[in-house]
Amino acid sequence: MPGSGLAALPLQYATGIVTYYQFILEETIQSGLMGCYIGNKYGHISLMDKVIERLNSTTIPALHEYNRGWGYFAYYNKQAFDCFWKAAKVAVWAYKECR
Repeated sequence: MPGSGLAALPLQYATGIVTYYQFILEETIQSGLMGCYIGNKYGHISLMDKVIERLNSTTIPALHEYNRGWGYFAYYNKQAFDCFWKAAKVAVWAYKECR
């Protein structure tokens, strides 16, 4: 049917979808960082290592790649999510090095 599919979505809907997915990835990273905090606080280093590995191997790169490719649809959020994934990498590094 003509006019259907992603190309037919108004720009504000596409922007909303992009922003929503970025937000879900951000919350996933924050949950992982909270897991690192709790693991560190209570001495569960093996748990912390698993969370750090997951964040470094999948979640943070997913936000980086998605934002790099699709972030221009939500240009007003792109810079904020760029700053967030960079800060998350530093936080993960700090947990890994300072335990």
